[in-house]
Amino acid sequence: MKKIMSMRWAIALLIIATLSLVSCDRFDHKFEPPVIDNSFELHLKEYIKVLQEALQSLDATLIDRFFSDSYLNNGLSKSEQIEFIFSLAEDKEVVETELMAFNIDKRSFTYSLFNGEDEHIFDEYADTKDSGFLFIGDGEDADEPDDPDEPENAKILVELFTGTWCPNCPYVESALDRLKDELGNSFYYLEYHIMDQFNTNHTDLLGYYNLPSSLPVSMIQGELSIPTGSADGSYPQYKYAIEQRLNTEAKVLFSEFDYSTNDEELSFAVKLKKTGELGSKLELRYALIDKETSVKNSAGDFCANVVIKKGSVTIDEDAFEGDTVLITTDFIKPSYNFTSPSLTIWVQNIEDNYDSSTCVVYNVDEYPVLLVD
Repeated sequence: MKKIMSMRWAIALLIIATLSLVSCDRFDHKFEPPVIDNSFELHLKEYIKVLQEALQSLDATLIDRFFSDSYLNNGLSKSEQIEFIFSLAEDKEVVETELMAFNIDKRSFTYSLFNGEDEHIFDEYADTKDSGFLFIGDGEDADEPDDPDEPENAKILVELFTGTWCPNCPYVESALDRLKDELGNSFYYLEYHIMDQFNTNHTDLLGYYNLPSSLPVSMIQGELSIPTGSADGSYPQYKYAIEQRLNTEAKVLFSEFDYSTNDEELSFAVKLKKTGELGSKLELRYALIDKETSVKNSAGDFCANVVIKKGSVTIDEDAFEGDTVLITTDFIKPSYNFTSPSLTIWVQNIEDNYDSSTCVVYNVDEYPVLLVD
């Protein structure tokens, strides 16, 4: 009996000891929130502050330490870029710098320099944290000058009708985003959102194109519609449709784009040059878009290139003086909090009744804009 009691006491003590160990690990553990590394943001803010001081004192050596010796940005080396920055502040009484945006994952950032007359925007990239986030630029050489005798190809426009509630729309959105990365500025795409939290109304355009109301559905270059979307089919389908049109000669070219904005309006001007035969019902169409939004689609991805406001300007047949015409217009800014605003413009023939053979997009381009709050 004593043996049995001793064994019971031993088992009881063992259980108590085990529970003590478990409880210590369970209740002494401190649940702390994850540490957010904001070193990149702090580094950029330091650069903006030092840059302001350097420009005011005209001392370029103050910002030298922020740039990598192998820096290259659109053909400009480290010394050439710094020289260019300081040339903007030379003989200027007012010089203001501001960090506008940054992306921690891509280590990219955008800042502005205002010299009292003009505002200049700089897009930059930084190296890893181990390098001290040295600025490395985009790593690209300067663009080769265009051959004036070589015809320019038209850029391709994809107009996608979508909604954040739509289960199949993300397949097309993902395909277009992927193709944009691959094809660059040879094509642009717009998202016309219908019946979702963007509160934009684009059913008028959906009806003009005679497109089905079931989403997703898109129009490519004003002449080809593609309905539905799928995980495996959307990317190859859009890739083929876009690439079939990439080598089409542009019949109209854009130049001398300029814009101004105030609290209520945005005004812009652009010169058009006719390089081929155009339709008789021409319009300059425009879309004020947010390239990066905080709104997610049904797949949990952020919506991009969302059209917040659209409009058009009729181009009279006799408006061209020779081969060029200057188009100017203005519109009321929408009450929307933009993250990355841009203005997409294109020239299209717009018949009273849509016809895929004549209502074509002749060319398209996109320009970033800064909006006054």
